[in-house]
Amino acid sequence: MSFPNCSTIGIRRYKVFPGQDTRLSFSETPISSKLTRMDHSLPDQPSDYVSSVSTKFGPGFEFRGVTSDVQLVSWDSVLFHVHRDRLLEASFNGFDGLLCVPEPRVVVPETSNLLNIILHAIYDISCSPFQPSIDTLMDAVCLFPKYGLRAKDYISPSLPLFNDIRYRMPLSPLLTFVVSSNHGLEDLAVLASAHLLALDISTMSDNMVETINPVYLKRLFDLQTSRVNAFKRLLSVPPESHPATPECDFIAQKSLTRSWAFYTAYMLWDVRADMTAGMIERTFETLDSDLLCSLCKNCLRKRVKSIVIEWSELKVGGS
Repeated sequence: MSFPNCSTIGIRRYKVFPGQDTRLSFSETPISSKLTRMDHSLPDQPSDYVSSVSTKFGPGFEFRGVTSDVQLVSWDSVLFHVHRDRLLEASFNGFDGLLCVPEPRVVVPETSNLLNIILHAIYDISCSPFQPSIDTLMDAVCLFPKYGLRAKDYISPSLPLFNDIRYRMPLSPLLTFVVSSNHGLEDLAVLASAHLLALDISTMSDNMVETINPVYLKRLFDLQTSRVNAFKRLLSVPPESHPATPECDFIAQKSLTRSWAFYTAYMLWDVRADMTAGMIERTFETLDSDLLCSLCKNCLRKRVKSIVIEWSELKVGGS
């Protein structure tokens, strides 16, 4: 599979306000959410000039009891002390050919924040102390193929980079999902998809569709569809009837069934895969307040509670 190159995709960054429709849509205007970082931010010419030294990969950095033997200089002049054998072991292309020649110092055409993440991944070290943004983490992941790194080997639930991404992923789940789909990171895509239940796939631009692995896009669509269908099934079962009383016989109880049908039809008119327990409860609060029979109220509340529990337990990460 080929990976998108420096593509801008129409991801709309958003804030949710009380009462606002939380469904996500895409803007046709690209908003600098990139699958790879833009190279024009780098200096025109590389240089081995050093302005600072990495705090993690400093002169005394050791791996398996061995001191570093090669220096990498980022494009913004930060020095990293690493191990040639470790990088060659991790990379299938000699770290983009930079380590094929036994030079003691090598210039890497990446900014220090990206190179730092890549090196932390290679050494199985968390980069969380540096607090990289989710965009920076995704930019670094997109560079893995360039440097001969298989993303699957470094981003799995048991490895530090996976958790570094996981904790920041809610800030940009769509970008995380796109990158995960292109690098076969299924576990990460599953986590991201749980935050995309409100995504209106029908509003996606052609440009965005082309950037997502079609298999993963279909899985996201199927996840949303299955949740909507499950919600419809839950609402199709009305509250149970209670034993007839002088104040509320079986005929009188049919009014609850009719009202239930009305309220569920209202909900199904605009049903969404990201319906929350609060939305469900608030919808039926009006019906509850209109009921005069306390036994009918209990039947209604029991059914609403059952729906909320089943809905909350429904699997959301199905990518």
